[in-house]
Amino acid sequence: MSLIPGPPGTLVAGFGNGVFGLWSLANGINLKHRRMHGSVVHLVFSQGILVAAIELGQHATLDLSVFHVPYCELLRRI
Repeated sequence: MSLIPGPPGTLVAGFGNGVFGLWSLANGINLKHRRMHGSVVHLVFSQGILVAAIELGQHATLDLSVFHVPYCELLRRI
């Protein structure tokens, strides 16, 4: 398992079963995730983008930039 800080109030985790994603620190709820075919060996979170790589060399991304948008701005976008 790999753990790194995510946006404020969250934790990013990657697991041996290929699942990686974002969890709330307040209640442990999974906020967003993806699955790849292989063990997650590398996680990077930068400028709102989460990149996960597996042992086979493949990688996938999650756009988490919405977690950095102020609440009122987010409501305007919706």
